[in-house]
Amino acid sequence: MIVSDDESLDRATLEQLPGLLWRTNRALEPCWVSADLSADQLLGPAGQESDSRRAHREALEGRTACFGFDYGGRHLDAQVAPLRDAAGAIVGVIGMASHGAPGRAERNRRHARGAMRVLAALIGGIAHDVNNALTIIKSYNQFLLESLDPQSESWEDADVIHQAVVRSGRQVAALAAFSRKQLENALQPGLSAVVQGIEPVLPRFVGKNVQVELSLEPNLPPVSMSREQLEQVIMDFAAVAREAMPHGGSLSIATATERLPSPRYERLSHLPDGRYASLQLISSAAPGRRTSLYPPDSGEVDSVVLMARDAAAYIEQVARDHGGGALIEEREDGRTVAVLLPGTA
Repeated sequence: MIVSDDESLDRATLEQLPGLLWRTNRALEPCWVSADLSADQLLGPAGQESDSRRAHREALEGRTACFGFDYGGRHLDAQVAPLRDAAGAIVGVIGMASHGAPGRAERNRRHARGAMRVLAALIGGIAHDVNNALTIIKSYNQFLLESLDPQSESWEDADVIHQAVVRSGRQVAALAAFSRKQLENALQPGLSAVVQGIEPVLPRFVGKNVQVELSLEPNLPPVSMSREQLEQVIMDFAAVAREAMPHGGSLSIATATERLPSPRYERLSHLPDGRYASLQLISSAAPGRRTSLYPPDSGEVDSVVLMARDAAAYIEQVARDHGGGALIEEREDGRTVAVLLPGTA
């Protein structure tokens, strides 16, 4: 290609080309480029051999050469040719690159994302099947614990099974959470919306002797905890309330916006200052009655106490995992759980 060494080019026209156009001198220093492309991007780092640099040297020797490189997340197919003056002497290189397929780095990222989705789906399926099996084991083991004398060796053996199932359940829950996060990029529900979603099943779940009361603040910020985890927190609390209040009572669920620091949440002072969405769960036994969980740490361990301990451990752990905290208070006539979660928006 013959181009005058001092020929001026219309940059406005060049910028509308469906690719890139550039020119270098004999030292392979770019004289102009039709896009914001640095010398390192075009030729590779100085002092390092690259396909681009080899092709440019071939052009300086009078041959046309081709190569490819990544730019702007896409792969460009490039061609370079010697740039000659009016006398035919090679004074540099002129090159042009057209957009091709996505660049190698982007292709690798897409491949990795696809592989991760497949892996996440597989993990999610396995976690679901294992969780179903653990639920059956836990249920029958619960019946076994209730039928045995808490002072017997058989009860201790059954309790070992129970603790193993609980630990396995937490591991399965972690796998399921990983799967959901990869597949859905984390569901971010609002607390009030989650409570409203399970409201129809709560009265039937806790029984006719327990009155369900809701106080929900609208337009709470979404939180990073998944809908399934939030529902698990509420249902675990409701299950403990049902078993701990055989003579009936009330179950209150409230959501609100809280700001830290706050004297009310002094025990959560380790959390960063700011706005939080709060979920408050309160169970209260019928007047004149106390729950079977009171007094705490009395030394009496039965199925309800174990259920309460498991629920408390899960609530505290899942709140920490999502950047929040939980307060759990045992009262003579009931139980209070307050969960604070930072908003994601």
